[in-house]
Amino acid sequence: LCPDDGLMLRPAGPPDFAFIRALQARPELVPLIAADEEEALHANLDAPDIAMFIWQEDGAPAGFVFLAGLTSKSRNREIRRIAVADPGQGTGTRCLRAIQGYAFETLDTNRLWLDVAADNAQARHVSTSMGFREEGYFRRAWLRRTGDFADLVIMAMLREEWAARPPT
Repeated sequence: LCPDDGLMLRPAGPPDFAFIRALQARPELVPLIAADEEEALHANLDAPDIAMFIWQEDGAPAGFVFLAGLTSKSRNREIRRIAVADPGQGTGTRCLRAIQGYAFETLDTNRLWLDVAADNAQARHVSTSMGFREEGYFRRAWLRRTGDFADLVIMAMLREEWAARPPT
C-alpha cells in the first residue's frame, strides 16, 4: 500500500511481531504507548475490525500502525497505535500521511481519530500538523505500563478536512 520512493505501508504478519514487540518495549515508548503480547497480536490478525501495518523505509521496517473500526457502519476509524523506530526524523509524519491516505481514499473513511497521552508533545504536534484537531480531553483515562494514570487527548480528522488539505 502507498509505495513511494522506497516508502511503503504493508500488512503486518507473524514475521513482524518481533519488530513490533521490540519497538513497544523501548524504554522511551513504555510511558507513551500500550503494548500487546504475542497472543494478542495473533488475535488481531483474525479480528475483522482491526488491521496491523508495518511502515517500511528503504525496504526495512521503520514503524507500525494498528487501525481499528474497519467494520464501522459510520466509517469511523481509529488509529489505535502508531510507533516509529526513529522519532524526530519525519518518519512518523510519513507513516501518518500514508495511513491517512489509506483510510480516506481506500476505506472511504468519514472520520479518522486517535488518542494520545496529553504529555506526548511530539505526537500531538505531528498529529496537529497533519490536520487532526483536538476534540476532547479525558482526565486520568489511561493506566500506563509504568503504573501511573495519564490524561488522553482525542484528536480527529474528517473526510472533508482531508479532501481540503494542501497538496503534499
